[in-house]
Parts: sequence; structure tokens; C-alpha cells
Amino acid sequence: MKLAYSLLAFLTVSSGASFAADGGKTLTVYSERKEQLIKPILDEYTKETGVKVNFLSDSVATLTQRLKAEGD
Repeated sequence: MKLAYSLLAFLTVSSGASFAADGGKTLTVYSERKEQLIKPILDEYTKETGVKVNFLSDSVATLTQRLKAEGD
């Protein structure tokens, strides 16, 4: 399963995804990647860690605006 974690890390770095943790129980992933490409990896992560993953996909500009708004 190290491969899945390595792939998740690679996709995160290569896609510019951002993460926000909620008490260690929920992880929100912001990415411009299509959900069907990354969902199997996120599902495996949830299965192995018990951490629920919320996935939000949109353009970089839209996600950047959203992150700025949520940071206030």
C-alpha cells in the first residue's frame, strides 16, 4: 500500500492540491484533477486510515479564491 500513498503524495504535489484537516477525522482535498482519476486512491486512504476524504475539484483560479475566502 506504500505505492498508493506514494501516488497520493505525487498527485498532491503535481496537481497543487491543498489539504485542510478537521481534528484528524476529515481531510479536504482541493484539486483541479478529475475526481474519477484520484477517487480510488482517496478511497483506499480512507479504508486504511479511517479518515474521511472530501474531494473538491475545480479550476485553479476558483479553488484559490475559495481557499482565500475560507481562510478568513
